[in-house]
Amino acid sequence: MTREQWRAAKAIVGDALDVPDGERAALVASRCAGDRELRVEVEALLTSALTAVDLFEVPLLTGAALQAMLTETEGEADVCVGRRIGAYRIVSEIGRGGMGAAFLGERADRAFTRRVAIKLIKRGMDTDAILRRFLHERQILASLNHPNIATLLDGGSTDDDRPYFVMEYVDGLPIDDYCNRQRLSIPERIRLFQDVCRAVAYAHGTRVIHRDLKPANILVTEEGVPKLLDFGIAKVLDASRGPHTAAETGAAPAMTLAYASPEQVRGAAVTQATDIYSLGVLLYELLAGHNPQLPAGRSPRETERAICEETPPTPSTMAGDAASSTRGLKSGALRRRLTGDLDAIVMTALHKDPARRYGSVAALAEDLQRHLDRLPVAARSEWAGTRALKRILRRPGRVAVTAGITLATLTALAVFSLAGRNRPVPSPALRSIAVLPIDTAGTNRIDLEFLAEGITENVIRRLSRLPELKVIARDSAYQLASRQASARLAARDLGVQAVLEGTLTERGGVLTLVVELLNAADGARLWGEQFSRATTDVQFLQAELASAIANRLQLQVSSRERARAVRRESVNPEAYQLYLRGRYFWNKRTPQDLAKSVDYFSQATATDPSFALAYTGLADSHALLSEYHAVPPRETYGLVKAAIGRALALDDELPEAHTSLAYMRQFYEWDWSGAETEFLRALELEPRYATAHQWYAEFLSAMGRHDEAIVEVQRATDLDPLSLIANSVHAYLLYLARRYDRSIAVSERVLELDRYFPEVHIYLKRSYDELGRYDRSIAARQTRRRLLGLKADLTPALHAAASATDSRTYWTHRLEQELLEGREEGLPPFDMAEILAQAGETGRALDWLERACRDNDFMMVSARVIPTLDPLRPQPRFQALMAQGCRVEE
Repeated sequence: MTREQWRAAKAIVGDALDVPDGERAALVASRCAGDRELRVEVEALLTSALTAVDLFEVPLLTGAALQAMLTETEGEADVCVGRRIGAYRIVSEIGRGGMGAAFLGERADRAFTRRVAIKLIKRGMDTDAILRRFLHERQILASLNHPNIATLLDGGSTDDDRPYFVMEYVDGLPIDDYCNRQRLSIPERIRLFQDVCRAVAYAHGTRVIHRDLKPANILVTEEGVPKLLDFGIAKVLDASRGPHTAAETGAAPAMTLAYASPEQVRGAAVTQATDIYSLGVLLYELLAGHNPQLPAGRSPRETERAICEETPPTPSTMAGDAASSTRGLKSGALRRRLTGDLDAIVMTALHKDPARRYGSVAALAEDLQRHLDRLPVAARSEWAGTRALKRILRRPGRVAVTAGITLATLTALAVFSLAGRNRPVPSPALRSIAVLPIDTAGTNRIDLEFLAEGITENVIRRLSRLPELKVIARDSAYQLASRQASARLAARDLGVQAVLEGTLTERGGVLTLVVELLNAADGARLWGEQFSRATTDVQFLQAELASAIANRLQLQVSSRERARAVRRESVNPEAYQLYLRGRYFWNKRTPQDLAKSVDYFSQATATDPSFALAYTGLADSHALLSEYHAVPPRETYGLVKAAIGRALALDDELPEAHTSLAYMRQFYEWDWSGAETEFLRALELEPRYATAHQWYAEFLSAMGRHDEAIVEVQRATDLDPLSLIANSVHAYLLYLARRYDRSIAVSERVLELDRYFPEVHIYLKRSYDELGRYDRSIAARQTRRRLLGLKADLTPALHAAASATDSRTYWTHRLEQELLEGREEGLPPFDMAEILAQAGETGRALDWLERACRDNDFMMVSARVIPTLDPLRPQPRFQALMAQGCRVEE
């Protein structure tokens, strides 16, 4: 293809893309005017452009067109040398690619000395697709900041409108050349490779897949620091900037064949597993001195087929004497060094099925660290077992005879692997731990979020059953996550000795959970592990993780306690998945989300009628809908009672069910002795159940046992120190105990955790009311309303209330405001009773309080002790109401 043909083709395609679909064929035929070669190129380019879902996924040029463009730009380097671009002057050309050239530059203004690499798009490369790809790479580099990734320093456009960017100049060697010239040992090569893994893992954390990992794109400086380069064909996994994976296409994808994954070769979707595969090829080379994807004598088409279909030989079988010498080993020693763990690690990274590779780059680096630390590696058991099975199955004549031996052998391999993985290692005596929310590696998949949150909460629940271990409750862990605290800061804030972090990924129906246990004292990594299970077996994954942690901490656990910590809640995987979704929405604690949780818990119990824990979730969701005034208690009482009864019939030792029963006895039935009996039973079964301590504290306060209540709520906050709900209840109970200054202090601590948490402002308001600090009370009231999305204008009535100097004036103006707002928002009976009582309208206050009782308002359980109702307590009507109670009638 000549340059003239290329220019003509480019013009025709540009015009064809601007006309309606039905007119393109006629335009192409007319403009090509019988030039068959030109028409072939135009149609190929046009088809590629029209079928590209993501223009960074497919090449938009045929080989002939690309060659024409390269010919057009020959000699450009000589023209560019000496030219000023931005603050830099080009010194020489240092590299050339399909889209652009790289030049060595230096500061032109001599303000300071710096050498840089300048990447400039070639003249003639002015198609929209190529410009977009170039700018795409520049934008990716701008978002990355890691010591092992070359830094973007500047960017812009030249005088002739060609985009460029300026990068840190890396004066180094490709990683394979560096390792060989320095004669690095196997451990030294692994540590250098781990630095590369950290850079790739960081890129993945910013939703970027490199897709072209190879030695030429990883330069190592004289100081031994690897630098990752060239994000020209990187893929951004961000819904706001493009699809999560590449659409499948028949066009040849942009890649380097020697390091390409099977999915790249097939033009299938690419994910983070694609980079893991390329890293596996690179590790193979660094260890064995041989690229497994470039066997001699094969054509590119044959190589592509082999990449997709053939398992390469293990690194140990390909390591020759020449490779041994550059690794400081004697002849033949390299094969022995690679046999076993390193073979298994490399072959796991090179699995044809992306779901069977490591779940993350961090997991790959972690397994290499386990090898260096002489610990069992996660890859080996599955890989060894698979190889053993394949060897046996190659001898079909012996299968019947050896079936029993086969099963026994594979079982022994699995047991040995688990025993090695869970074997305790010497560590400080750790007796307190926080499980931080499991991360989903930025997938933005709601189904994976359900699983991650469910695993986090369930592991906390399981570990809390171990008597020697203090485990921070869920709300504190999620509060820290919302503040994006580091693990070490998290441990400090929570007062624990260790923190567990984890990342969950899912591919092809397989969940992979990578976890690390960190020492709070110095941030040192105490332990790490990778767990892989089918999505349908998430319960086993949770139990395995809890068991592994108990073993690592060397806890003395009885067989009964261990059985409780690892048992399955449901035998039906679908029911358990529905349960996790219910818990996810229950934890959001809004009426809309509670309604969703009811739906999921109902589905879970319908799918598995023996699922006791799902029934408690159903009961609690219905109850909170009434507490939040979304559904009348008379409509939920029967549903709550039935669900709790079913849960206890299935499992009388379920602490959550006894807690739910205590809640029902208190709020629905006004059965005080029955409620306390159930709270105490729940805490006997699970002494570290923070919710049970919190709800029991509220019960004790309603009974007027304030000192006991405050001790109990402090137990809840000790277990869940950053819980907004538990700490706010602490403030409320101090208010009920008439310890107003302390209540204000606790409320202010809650606001330090989250100044946007609305409920704590109402407790501030209550204490300020009692102290006569009316201006602050009105300020707290209005802040809460703003946070709830309600009108919060400072009306004349509120202004007068804030300026009041006596109680009667203040409450009179508050009543005026409540009546004003009530026309639009409704009048909560209990709230009206409080205000009328304080405003001196005793008769009307009692009317509203009786209405609140008829409505079974959950605030009624505090009527005996709440300060605002003090004016009503001597009244016979009040005393009769308290004696009668506010039970819900079925």
